[in-house]
Amino acid sequence: MQLHPGIPCQSATEENAFRDICIFLITIYVEAWFRCPAAIEAPYNDFIFLKKLIEYPDKAISETATHKFCGHLWYLAPETLKSTQNNDDTIKKIVLSKEGIKTFIKKELHEFVSPETVNFFSRFKISADFIDFHPDNWKEREDYKKGINILTELSVINDVAERGVKLIQEYNSILTKDENQKQFLLQIVNDYRTNYPDCKKNTLIRL
Repeated sequence: MQLHPGIPCQSATEENAFRDICIFLITIYVEAWFRCPAAIEAPYNDFIFLKKLIEYPDKAISETATHKFCGHLWYLAPETLKSTQNNDDTIKKIVLSKEGIKTFIKKELHEFVSPETVNFFSRFKISADFIDFHPDNWKEREDYKKGINILTELSVINDVAERGVKLIQEYNSILTKDENQKQFLLQIVNDYRTNYPDCKKNTLIRL
């Protein structure tokens, strides 16, 4: 029995496990993977993703994936989390308890707003005056438009960096095993990115 020519499967159990993983990737994970670099959508997308993980019908996959994902929810509101501290009494990591997950996913969006929310606007130098007006009028206000533009340009740095590192590692191993050649390749890529910082037509014409 095999899943694909050249990929032998030792038993029906392995085949079923492989199928279950593929179903999970296609129905749940792929969408989240492609949408996660969008910083402006990340908190809401992660919240929806967590709900999907918890409600996923395969409980073994649901519990494993939920446990893993909860280890990355370090930016969530303090009142919904339990924090662990180091010897310097500074927050080292924020953990969403297993018991708190079920309560957490029942929350509505407005429940995440707190007095500290305004600090977000000051950190990015975004005017919060539009909040005093009805949401139907926000899109017509310049302060709101400016805020949206700032947030749209944000990158999920860690995620992009990790993907880049993984990609270059795989690419390097395919091209050459020689360490000198790998270093030479990285220099070429660096020079190219310096000369061509983007793929806009004006940049290519100028250089």
